[in-house]
Order: sequence, then C-alpha cells, then structure tokens
Amino acid sequence: MPLRLNGLWARSRLLRFAPGLVVAATVSSNAHGLEVGLDVRDCTDLPQTRVRELAALELTAKVVAPEVPRRPGALVLVSCSGARVSIRVTDSMTEKVVMRTFTLREAEPDVRTRAVALAVAELVLTSWLELTLPQPTQSQAWATSPTSDDRREASAIVQRRTRRGAHIDAVLAFAEVGGTFRATPKTYGLGLRLSAVSSEPTLAVDADLSATRASHRSVLGDVRVNTWSLAIRPALRLEQGRWLGTAGVGARVGLARIEGSPADPSASRGSTLVGTWAGPLVHANVGVAFAHFSARLGAESGFALRGVSGSVAGTDQAGVRGVWVLASLGLGWGS
Repeated sequence: MPLRLNGLWARSRLLRFAPGLVVAATVSSNAHGLEVGLDVRDCTDLPQTRVRELAALELTAKVVAPEVPRRPGALVLVSCSGARVSIRVTDSMTEKVVMRTFTLREAEPDVRTRAVALAVAELVLTSWLELTLPQPTQSQAWATSPTSDDRREASAIVQRRTRRGAHIDAVLAFAEVGGTFRATPKTYGLGLRLSAVSSEPTLAVDADLSATRASHRSVLGDVRVNTWSLAIRPALRLEQGRWLGTAGVGARVGLARIEGSPADPSASRGSTLVGTWAGPLVHANVGVAFAHFSARLGAESGFALRGVSGSVAGTDQAGVRGVWVLASLGLGWGS
C-alpha cells in the first residue's frame, strides 16, 4: 500500500508545535472506550510513549501498550530495519491484517516519530473504513454481537476523520428560559439553531433565531416584553463517540417590543416602545447523539451594550438591559 510520505512529513512539521497537553485532553474522555494497542520494536530512535501519544491524537482513541487494552479495536506492530519502517495492523473490528512498509529518510528524530505515528493512524483508519460501507447481510449479526458498540465507535471515528470541508452538523429546535438581571427576569422563548463544523473538526459555529416573551406585573399595571434576536456563536468543539461539548464567544442582536397596560387608565398611562439591542456573549453546550437524533443542553450569558428598557413609576422594570443569562434545551437532527 503506497505511503504519502511527503504529506506525512509536512503534517509532522506542523504538529511539532502542538502542545503535549492537547493529546491528554483529546484522549481522556475515551478512557473506558475503544482502545488501540501499539508496540514499537527494533526502532531505537522512536520512543514508544511519544508514538502512542501522537497516534492517539490522530485517531481520537486511546492508544496503549499491546498487553493493556481491555477493548482492543486493533493491535499495531511497528518495526524498523535501517531506514525501512514496517507497520502491521491486526484489526479486530474487520478481522483483517493490513501492512505497510516505507522508507523514512528524515534524520530529525522528532519528525521521524511524528511521521510514523501519522502512518499508523492512517493505516488503522484505512482498515476501519470498511465499517462505514453498507453491510446488509451482517447487520443483524452485528446488532447482537458483543463488539457492536466497538464497531460503531470505530466507524464514527473513521467518518469524523474522513469528512472533508465545512458541513452542517445539526439543526435543532430549542426552548430557553432566563432573563436579564436589571430589567426582565423570567423570560421564556423558542428558537431554531443551525450548527456547522469547519474543515477542522475542533472549530464550529452556531447561528440561531429566537423569540422570547416575558411579563411583569405591578400595582400600576402589566408590562409585556417580546424580543426577536439573531446570534452568531463560534465555538471550540470536542467530540467523543456520542458525546459533544462546545464552548465559545459570539454576539447577539435583536429587536424588543415593550408594551405597558395600566391597571387603572384614569390613574396611569400605558405606552409601547420598540427598539434594537445588541451585545457580546459567551456560551457552552453539551450534547449527545443517537443515529441522526441530537439533543443539546446549553447556557449563554451576555451583556447588552445597546439596550432597550421601559420604566414603571420611573424605575426600569422591563426590556433588555445589562447582563442576560439563558439556559436552553435543543432537540433535532444531527449528522
């Protein structure tokens, strides 16, 4: 099987600047999931621990010593003979053995280590690629197999790694509750959110349209507040199996309508105010997906740099002013 060595070398040069902490953050959530056993033999300049860390970063699966895996998705043996490097993958997911041999002439040890780790990851993914193909004659057997969860996890890893370009990740209808500390508490609303992922799977962006309603009662009468808003929310994204976490910053702009209805028209006067509001925000979300169903629980907080507020007896009691906080639950389609 041919090795795209030039591409691997270039990626290795780039990866040398990635902090080692990224590896730990990527694989920690998979501590009890699918594992890959990896052994390096007769390669004096390839530190086993580092090869495993870098392979784990590429595979988003835990890579351990070959005798350690409790749920082995594959066992990998790397051996060297001079400049020749051989990789053998015994794949328990597809029950196949695949091999690759190539010449590695790069002299810098760190680059050699990274190139071998990338080659290991590509060979494992190539073997797992079979799991994404239709298997009508085996689907029933897989459903009852004790390794069916492992097969689904390996297939999900391949699909994430082979996905190219930006794509829609989810379309969700959501309900939210919250309010602003300085104007209108107890706000309820509904909305529609579109989530997209860039060609780099750790970068994403949400866009949502929402409408909220709140009311406030005083001795002078009732005040009702309706808002309509659009938010753009870039985020860092971490996906592991069925679970997804995102966090980021963004901005929300909207329109607010404040309407006052006096309890006694002869004693007080009601009016209607319409205005725009806008401000920056921070957000975090956690989600879970089953097939193409997605559920996400989120929190958002922002500050209205431009606000709209209405007053009752000279005191601001309605509108969008200062800090807002919202909690949301979204349900819908996920890729």
